[in-house]
Amino acid sequence: MVRKYFGTDGIRGRANGVITPELALKVGQAAGLIFRRGDHRHRVLIGKDTRLSGYMIETALVAGFTSVGMDVLLTGPIPTPAVGMLTRSMRADIGVMISASHNPFDDNGIKLFGPDGYKLSDAVEHEIEALIERYPPYSDEREEFSAALYGQSETLKLDSEGRIVLTETLKTHALIADAVTCVGLGHKFQIWEPERFRAHLAEATGKVRALKKSLGSKGKEPPGASG
Repeated sequence: MVRKYFGTDGIRGRANGVITPELALKVGQAAGLIFRRGDHRHRVLIGKDTRLSGYMIETALVAGFTSVGMDVLLTGPIPTPAVGMLTRSMRADIGVMISASHNPFDDNGIKLFGPDGYKLSDAVEHEIEALIERYPPYSDEREEFSAALYGQSETLKLDSEGRIVLTETLKTHALIADAVTCVGLGHKFQIWEPERFRAHLAEATGKVRALKKSLGSKGKEPPGASG
């Protein structure tokens, strides 16, 4: 099985050359989608070593994971085995270590752990790669398609305390009354009526499950994951 990103111990390479913020963002999005199983609040634990490039990669991973609805726990500098142990003991859905181990200082890497605290299987790593390549979340094509369908815009104003003031047009369009849900999407966010977003999220989750099946996933979802 030929793999484009993962090697024998995660993804490694020159920081800002092979391991770019763009790649880290996509890894976070893809892994986050795959490990969103069940109806509980999903979370990822991220650790790193002391390489300076770890701060850049960490920020991009956080953006990727949060953009697909996962909570993020940051440990700061920590030994690699501790990430696996904490992922399991804190019942996180996935763990990430940003490190290239003994590689030169200008390299870095991304190593993923499953909820059991162990390195991901080759099959799951292949699934993440396939999701990155075949269905990149928030790709240029998807952005252009969305803009063509919903290309109207409206300028929002801030009140004296810095709070966003929604116009009546937006509230009417989104059926918003007295509460909103803000959904992060990379460098932007959406504003939803809470109940409508919950329904949309349930539908989107079903589509992700169908996509995973089409990619040939052999993993079993835990009890309660199928709705």
